[in-house]
Amino acid sequence: MKTLLSLICLLLPLTVMAQDVALEPITVENADQIEQINIIGYGYVEDMAYTPDGEQIVLAGSLGLIFYDAELYEHVPADRWFVPEETVNALAFSPDGSVLATISGNILANRDENDILRLWDVETREIVSERIIPHVSIFEIIFSPSATELVLINRWDNNAVLLWDTSDPANVVELEPEQWASVQQRWYAPDAAVWSGGYATTYSPDGNTIAFVTSDGITTIDAITQEERYTVQPNEYYAPGELLITPDSRLLIGFASAEWSMGSVDIWDLATGEKLFEYTQGRAAAFALHPTESSILFKRYFGPDIYEWDPDTENSVAVFSHYSLWQENAYTDADFNQDGSILAVVHGAIVQFWDVMAGVKARSDLYIEQPENTTQPVGFSMVEFSPDGKLLALKGSALDGSEGVYVHLWDMNTSEFVGRIKYDGTLYDIAFSPDGSILATYHGIQSDISPNVVYLWDLEKTLDIGTLDEPLASIWTANLGPFSHSSVTFSPDGQVIALSGVDPWGTGFELWNVASVLEARFNQRPLDPDLENTAQLKTFNGFGPMAFSPEGDLLAANSTVLECYIVIYDVNTGELENCLTDNAVGTDSPLFIQFLSDSLLVSGAESRYSAENTSKTIRLWDIEGNQLITELEGHFENYNDIAISPDSRVIVSAGGGYSCSECPSYDGALRVWSILADD
Repeated sequence: MKTLLSLICLLLPLTVMAQDVALEPITVENADQIEQINIIGYGYVEDMAYTPDGEQIVLAGSLGLIFYDAELYEHVPADRWFVPEETVNALAFSPDGSVLATISGNILANRDENDILRLWDVETREIVSERIIPHVSIFEIIFSPSATELVLINRWDNNAVLLWDTSDPANVVELEPEQWASVQQRWYAPDAAVWSGGYATTYSPDGNTIAFVTSDGITTIDAITQEERYTVQPNEYYAPGELLITPDSRLLIGFASAEWSMGSVDIWDLATGEKLFEYTQGRAAAFALHPTESSILFKRYFGPDIYEWDPDTENSVAVFSHYSLWQENAYTDADFNQDGSILAVVHGAIVQFWDVMAGVKARSDLYIEQPENTTQPVGFSMVEFSPDGKLLALKGSALDGSEGVYVHLWDMNTSEFVGRIKYDGTLYDIAFSPDGSILATYHGIQSDISPNVVYLWDLEKTLDIGTLDEPLASIWTANLGPFSHSSVTFSPDGQVIALSGVDPWGTGFELWNVASVLEARFNQRPLDPDLENTAQLKTFNGFGPMAFSPEGDLLAANSTVLECYIVIYDVNTGELENCLTDNAVGTDSPLFIQFLSDSLLVSGAESRYSAENTSKTIRLWDIEGNQLITELEGHFENYNDIAISPDSRVIVSAGGGYSCSECPSYDGALRVWSILADD
C-alpha cells in the first residue's frame, strides 16, 4: 500500500518532447534502464471548468487536467497537469483564479476509500493545503465569493454537502440541506432571510432569486420577500449541485449526471421561467459555466463532442471534440506506421493518430458518427498499418449501422475508405504480408461442423472493386472454437505464414508455405488424413500470440508446458530453442509477445480478466540467458495492446477500460517507454 505522501506529487506539466529527441537502442544490457518517457491520450472526463478569465477550458479526469484554448478550442499540451495513480473527479478555481481546488481519488481504490481535497497555487503549481475527505465521489466543488470557504457535494452518500474552511484544513462540516441554503444566503444575500423550504436549494449570485426542488418541480422565489415567482417542470429530479444559476444570474440550469439518471440538461430564463433548451440525447458527463457570459459547455458521457449552448441563438453546437474513453470503448489496439512517425489507436468509433514523442496529434482523428434509426453500434476494435504506411486495415462493423462485420481499408493520403472485406463469424486477427499485397484474416466460423479458417485476400483486387467476399486462398484448422487467442503472422521474408489455435483444443500452431497455399487455393485441411499436404511445413506446441524474430529464424509463443512461460522454437529445425520462465511470473499467459531484437523479447498484459497486477505489467526477457530482465509498471488498470516502433527503440502500451467487475476504474493512457540518450 502506497502512503499518501507517495501519492502527493506536484501537479507538473506533462512533458512535451521534441520529435528529434535522442533515444538509445534497447539491448539486453540496458533494458533495465527503460523508463516511461511520456503519457499521451485523454483518459476519461469527470468534470470541466473555465478558468476565471474565460480564456481556457480545463477538463479533469483519469489523466489529470487537460487545457483547451477557449476561443480557438485547441488543445494546449504544454499546460497539461498530471497526478500519478489518481483521477481528478472535480475541480474549481477561486474567483480571482489564484487557487485551484481539486478532488482526487486513488484510481487503484474503490468507493470505500477516501478522496483527497487539495488547494493548489495556480502560479507555482504547489500544494497550499490538503485534507482527506471521509466521503467518496465528490462531483462538485463550489468556492465562496471570498474564497475562504468551499462546499463539496457528494454523489453517492445521499448527496451529502460538506463545508470546508480553506484556512483550516481540519475544519470540515457536514451540512443538512437547509444548512446549505443558509450558507448560500450568507454568501449571496446577507440581507435576506434564510430559506429552507426545498431540496437542492440554490441562490443566484446577485442575491435576488432562490431556486429549489419540490415534489411539484423547480420553484423560484424572491430572495428578499420570499414570494413565489413560478414553478417549472424539469426532465429530472435534480439533486444538490445539479441545480445551478449562471454567474450573471440570467439562466437557471438543471444538469443531471448521475449514473441512474437520463443525463438531461435543462435551461430556463431565470426571470421568466421560459424553457430555452433541453438536451435528452444521452447521459451528460460534465459541464462548465462561463465566468462572465451565459454560455454553457456540456459533454455527453458517450461520444467525443463538447457542446456549447449559446444564449443568443438558444442552440447547442459541438464546438470541439475531446475523445475521452468510456467503459465500452477503451483503447483496444495500436500500431505504428512504417517509419514510426504515427501511432494509430482505436477505441470504439474513433481512430486517433499520435506523434508519441511530441505527445500531440499527428493528424486529424477518424470518427464515425452513429447512424440514425439503428441500434447496431458502429466502431472498430483492431488496427493494422500496411507495410508502406499508405493503408490502414480496421476491423469493425458496417459503417451504415447495417448487419455485418468487415475489415475496412482506409487510405492515409486521401482520408477515405477505399475498400472492405466482408466475413462471417468472429475475427481473431489480421496481418499484412511484408510486401503489402496480401491481407490475412483469421476467423471463427462459430459452427459445430466448420473449423476456424485463415483467409488470404488480394489487396489490389479489393481496392479495385471496393468490397471483396472471395479470398485468394484459405487454410482450414482443426479448431472448432471459438478461441479468442488464435493469431496469424507472416515471417519477415513473407514466405511463411504462422497460425496458432489450430488443434481441437485451441492450442498448437503451424507454419505454412505461402506460395503453396496460394497455389492450392482452398481445402488445405490438415485434419484430412487423405490429403497430401505439401503446404503445411511444421507443427509446434503452443498457443495464443506469436512473433517471428527480426531475422525470421525464431518463433515465440505462449507455452503449453507448465515449466515454461514462453516457448521459442527454431523455425528451420522445429526444435525447442528456449523456455522462458521466472518465479515472479504468475500462471496467466501473456496476450502479447513481440521481439525487440533476436536476443530481446517483450511480453505483456497477462490477463484482461483479472484485477491482479500481472495485467498491468510489461516484461522484457533475455532470450539467450532464459531470464526475465525487468518489468515496466505504470498502468493503474489493464492495457489492451503493445506497439513497438520500427526501429525498436520505443514501446507504447495502450491503456484499456474495466477489465473485470472487481476492477476499480479506467486507465485510458498511452504510455511511452524508452531509454533517453545522455546529453
